[in-house]
Amino acid sequence: MFRAGKHAEIETVLETLDEDCIITECCGPVYRGRDNVRLWMEKWLGEGNRVLEWDVRTCGELDWIRQVKAFLAALPDEDDAPDEARARENYQEAGSKMNHQVKAYQGRRYLHITGGDSPIQREQDAIDIIALCMEHDTNAVLLDGGVLSDDFVRLRTGLAGAVLQKFVNYNIKAAAVIREGLQFPERFREMVAEYRNGNTFRVFTDQDEAVGWLLAPQPG
Repeated sequence: MFRAGKHAEIETVLETLDEDCIITECCGPVYRGRDNVRLWMEKWLGEGNRVLEWDVRTCGELDWIRQVKAFLAALPDEDDAPDEARARENYQEAGSKMNHQVKAYQGRRYLHITGGDSPIQREQDAIDIIALCMEHDTNAVLLDGGVLSDDFVRLRTGLAGAVLQKFVNYNIKAAAVIREGLQFPERFREMVAEYRNGNTFRVFTDQDEAVGWLLAPQPG
């Protein structure tokens, strides 16, 4: 049984994993491949959680176990009952706070992030969306215009750039649907115009057109 503090360095752990590794949580979810494990760890630790236990049940390489043991042994001991109880409670309540629906069009699935009280306000929200995509086996995301927060459309905050870079890194294709005539800052409009020629992010005023672009076959 392994125990780790909340300041565990993700990259150090990932270095001990094979590219085609399979990690299974005790509560059921399975993460296949190092990229998916990275996303899971970024999401979990990014929400202020920490690893309480890491129970390795099967492993093909004893060296892997030795490396992980050595890494975890070097971490500071942060075990105290209140923190552990609180972390366990957070674990039980963990999950995306993004309002979403999984829809299908012509046999292909896409994730619809709907408006409400959960706009995209931080880079962590992009990780939540990517995790939902992986959970539902799709890389297509439809965003209601209402989820684009003020910080997202004000480019000087850097939020839009960080979110869209995450989408690029994980091959996520996103379309935002906004009300016709809605005004945005000039720099955001310029960015939208630049992305119009790409295949990562576009803004539409018609939802059917947005879905058609999202699910269109990739050019060969």
